[in-house]
Amino acid sequence: MTFIEGFTVLSAITQMTDKRFTDKKNYILISLLGIAYTALVGYMNTWKIFSFLTIAIAIIFFIVSSKITSKGNILLRSTSCIVTVFVFNTLDYIIGYVLAMILGHSTDIYNGLNILTQQGTTRIIYLFFVKFVQVGLYFACMSLYPKIKNLSRRYLIFILSFSSIAYIIMSSVTVLIMSESRIILQIAVILSLSFILLAIITAIVSIILSSRYHDNKRENEMMLLTNSLLERNYSQVQRDQERIRQQMHDFKNHIRTIDGLLNQDEQAKEYVAELLSTTYKKSTYCKSGNEVIDAIINCKQADAEIEHISFSCIINLPESFHIAAIDICAILANQLDNAIEACTKIEESDKRFIRVIIAAKESFVIFKVINSAARDPFNDKHELITEKENSDEIHGFGVKNIKETVSRYNGELINSYDNGQFTSMAMISIS
Repeated sequence: MTFIEGFTVLSAITQMTDKRFTDKKNYILISLLGIAYTALVGYMNTWKIFSFLTIAIAIIFFIVSSKITSKGNILLRSTSCIVTVFVFNTLDYIIGYVLAMILGHSTDIYNGLNILTQQGTTRIIYLFFVKFVQVGLYFACMSLYPKIKNLSRRYLIFILSFSSIAYIIMSSVTVLIMSESRIILQIAVILSLSFILLAIITAIVSIILSSRYHDNKRENEMMLLTNSLLERNYSQVQRDQERIRQQMHDFKNHIRTIDGLLNQDEQAKEYVAELLSTTYKKSTYCKSGNEVIDAIINCKQADAEIEHISFSCIINLPESFHIAAIDICAILANQLDNAIEACTKIEESDKRFIRVIIAAKESFVIFKVINSAARDPFNDKHELITEKENSDEIHGFGVKNIKETVSRYNGELINSYDNGQFTSMAMISIS
């Protein structure tokens, strides 16, 4: 049971503070830390002198160990930890007190508590039920986790302080109930704990809604404007390219017509023959069946050729492909912009390359862009490094644009680097 508690708490903290690794590796690390937590609590429970410090040390363990699985700073991890532990323990106490009153026939809570604390079937059922509720709450709140990490520092400090005070009050009430047995006090304690739990959840939700609304209003407007401009721009490029191809075809027909008319002018005929024999470089245009994707690929391929970057693409779109044009722009255009920028920093032009793969896999469409890179773009915290000026407003905004778009399709953005190659893979659900 202790392992389930440790695993659930660490999973919640990691989800709220931006996980460091992929799901598989992340859950392996959390499992190992859960085992370590179980061993720590088991050891401390053998020493009565440590019993009153068990909760405090457990909280410290969660905050410190979550550094392994999370990229969040200590304030974010501490806030997430206190909130999670407070909510879980409050649920534990509420369920425990209610069952103790039922088992004690609402007259003697001590009798009910003795039944719950004694080894036996009743205690096992009680523990399983509590952990089931905690795990269920963890999954029920999944949509709130990403919003916690976007809170400003002052909101995090407020939630941390409020949760800590509420936790102290809850502990004090728990001590009080152990010294009194009157039924009114028992009911008051349960109602108080329920109120505190409701208050902390309401405070968190209110802060998230208000802060997210004001902080993201301007960003959302900018994203919509940027994506709309991208769509218009690339659509125009596609139309221009099609018109140029048609004009080149017509141009050769015009030359052939002139050639037929210049029967008496041998010099003109030789000149026209030379024009017709000239080999023109045939451009390879993307024809995926999706106008927006074709426009983006063709435009960025032209930019890559100017920078002497080898460019290739493989596109296999599913029959059912219902992704908004502005969202395609937000993902693919930003991926290719970052790839071209990375390649231009490589001095040897023959080492510059970009490979684009767009394909369907089960219920997902994968936008994968692989490019050569001069160096590892991640720092020690596995965060992307940018050398642009005003990086928070330019590069960071572009990456956030991709993440924001991918999240709307229940997808994920995975960036990685290996052996001189950087890979940006955006997976979006089309189910």
